[in-house]
Amino acid sequence: IHDILPITSPQFFPISSCELHLQWIETIRKIDPVLIATSQKTKNDLEKYGFNKIKIIPLGSNFTELKVRHIKFKNRTFLAVGTIEERKAQKAIVNTFLRLQNEGIEADLIIVGKLGRVDEDFKEFLCKKHKNIKYLKFVSDRFLCSLYSSTEAIIAASYDEGYGLPMVEASYYGACIIARDIPVFRDILGENATYFKDDISLYETIKNYKSKKTNRQIGITWEYTAREILKLIKEDL
Repeated sequence: IHDILPITSPQFFPISSCELHLQWIETIRKIDPVLIATSQKTKNDLEKYGFNKIKIIPLGSNFTELKVRHIKFKNRTFLAVGTIEERKAQKAIVNTFLRLQNEGIEADLIIVGKLGRVDEDFKEFLCKKHKNIKYLKFVSDRFLCSLYSSTEAIIAASYDEGYGLPMVEASYYGACIIARDIPVFRDILGENATYFKDDISLYETIKNYKSKKTNRQIGITWEYTAREILKLIKEDL
């Protein structure tokens, strides 16, 4: 289980999604299975609904081994990866870079992700050409890994999350991470990120950011995740 955000953060989801998840909770409660949560936050959320047989198994961070090509950018370039929706706060990131541009500060932003629950005005904005902001609806795994390893940092501005897979993937490829200071990011990223408190402080964080590129960090692999799930299944039989 990645999250139960339609219940814990209903302001970001349709009412029908919240209702469906509540029905799911009741159904699962009757079965009383062992649940697999991907993070401590999700485990905590599930415990509030009376579940106590929960195992945390984090997601893997590695792609199939790919030859990563370094991309040379003209300006400092930052990356945001994820479905475009209000909860993930791409608007806040965009507003930050528009402000930087207006103040003559050279910093570019690349946004990668399919269009989701976000207003039409923002969708139209993303689809237009901008001086320091580029939107890519889809990229290959190889190109995404190149972006992870070549950009200044990846920005995770979500108001709430169940995990944060792009940040974990980026870390595997040596990327620096700028993340909103929320519990799940602290849990997943620990001290391996620069944190900001709110949309206002994001501007100062980006403006003054100095990249600290690392060597490739070998994080949890999908092989490890699969082994842990198989181990749990065998224990429960």
